[in-house]
Amino acid sequence: MLWSFFHYPVIRSFIFRFIFIFVGMELLLYWFPPIGYQTWIATQIGNLLHVSVDQTFLGVEGSFFEISAFCSGFTTFALFAGLVLGFNVPSVERKIRLLISGGLFIFALNFIRIYFVVWIGKMYSIGAAEAVHVLSWFVLSALVMGLWFLLMKKETGARTQRELARRLIGN
Repeated sequence: MLWSFFHYPVIRSFIFRFIFIFVGMELLLYWFPPIGYQTWIATQIGNLLHVSVDQTFLGVEGSFFEISAFCSGFTTFALFAGLVLGFNVPSVERKIRLLISGGLFIFALNFIRIYFVVWIGKMYSIGAAEAVHVLSWFVLSALVMGLWFLLMKKETGARTQRELARRLIGN
């Protein structure tokens, strides 16, 4: 049953595009980390929470949080970009607008997420902050996938999931 799903060329194309975009962006992030942006996030959160900052590190209760390249919001944006660019729907112009507005939304939410994680570490414990860090990333990723789903339903005019699937694969 599952393998019959790959019978559709548009599904194979989506999977290839998604993997290419997501993995490509992750490799770029690994090779060219946005140090300036990471430092900016650390500085802003350090100032807001009155904790020490050393470039991309925040000192909290004798431990350090690092604002790594992969916690900067770019990984979540890569997920969104892979989803938006994976199918031929909507138009290229609309995809660009979605990527810009979605990116601003994702980076704003990610900033709030990091702030909340560091705040938990300051108020409770580093262990609690680590748990919230992982959980909040999954929640943000699920939110992004849900946002994409709703946007695609709106873009295609689909009323149900089945109708959306048919419109995306061209049946």
